[in-house]
Amino acid sequence: MTKVVKLSNKFAKDEKAGIEIGDKIYEFDASVETAMLLEDAVAGDGRVSSLVAALEGVLGAEAVEDIGVKKMSLANMKILITGLSAALQGTTYEDASARFQR
Repeated sequence: MTKVVKLSNKFAKDEKAGIEIGDKIYEFDASVETAMLLEDAVAGDGRVSSLVAALEGVLGAEAVEDIGVKKMSLANMKILITGLSAALQGTTYEDASARFQR
């Protein structure tokens, strides 16, 4: 006989993640789809425009404009992407940053 494990009541509902910049909190969907969007942009063609497009897909164009992504340095963009990754994974910025160093 097949053993059945019930998972329906174990799944989190409407998972959100967020980052705080200054006095604003930017929430976003914490789905696998969001993680894949960021992962594909980071591992993709290496174009900054691809990273910006991914950030717009995750945070929304208004948030990207508000944060000033297109005017920030590449070092700051890396910090932003690391922070998003940490929020998605439910870990600290430092842990996510250490993973990017490997």
